[in-house]
Amino acid sequence: MDFIVNTLTTFMNDLGIFNMILALIFVVCGILLVILARRITRIVKGKNDIENNDGIMIFLKVIGILLMFTSLFIVVFRTLLS
Repeated sequence: MDFIVNTLTTFMNDLGIFNMILALIFVVCGILLVILARRITRIVKGKNDIENNDGIMIFLKVIGILLMFTSLFIVVFRTLLS
């Protein structure tokens, strides 16, 4: 039980740090971009039928994944430097 309390306390203390807030924003934006890539592609192209290998959709998903990896690196380097 102490482990859970200590983990939550550490997490709440870390949320106040700018890097952690930035990492959370990157994760949320990356997940939303990956999930909404097909809808964004439909709006951009103006077509309702989008193939799975569409260039715009793949680009949006890659950018979303890169945002998530960037967030992971921010958290890892912040942990290593503290």
